[in-house]
Amino acid sequence: MLKAIEKAKDGSSIFLKIKDLVFDTCREIMTFNEEFRKNTIKMIIDFHNAPECRTADIVPSIRVFLAQLYTLVRVENYQALYIGEEFKLDQKALQVIFRYALEEQMRRSLAHDAEPLSKTQILKILFPDFMDEVTKVMEVRAREIEEESKKSTGGDDDEQFDDMARFRSMANILREMDQGMKAKIVNPTPGIIEESKVEESKHEEAQAS
Repeated sequence: MLKAIEKAKDGSSIFLKIKDLVFDTCREIMTFNEEFRKNTIKMIIDFHNAPECRTADIVPSIRVFLAQLYTLVRVENYQALYIGEEFKLDQKALQVIFRYALEEQMRRSLAHDAEPLSKTQILKILFPDFMDEVTKVMEVRAREIEEESKKSTGGDDDEQFDDMARFRSMANILREMDQGMKAKIVNPTPGIIEESKVEESKHEEAQAS
């Protein structure tokens, strides 16, 4: 079936017809070969539920596995007739299976001595345009910081918003935060003072005993 799908990619009517015939044959096998169907369903459920059931000794080929999954879900009334209440093979379950299949295929494609993929590399594979979204967020945040900086300098003249003014503004904000933290340390809240007294009292009682 995989070969038929590959050859049909060129759009040739002959190969498209062959692909349809091969698929019909696979669907018939899935429908009438009970042992094959039960094994396929078990493999799909195990693949969804357990990481140890996704390895190459259990699922030799991810592509073949996905082809079998595709064939099963194209069988009429497959859920009620063959799976039942044991497992719900719905859209949510399929999304999970496709995610694990992609992860497993990527893992198998890595060389044994290859360095692990970074988060950025994984994002580039899953979401090729993710950097565009990151850039948009950073631009919005930069504008917000600039507006805060303008407000803290108290004016709209261009001279006030040069680099030095922005740095001074940020320094003032950080200084205020630092002073606030020091104030909390020097002047703790009544609750903290009471807790400290209780702990000291317990300590003195323990020493006395």
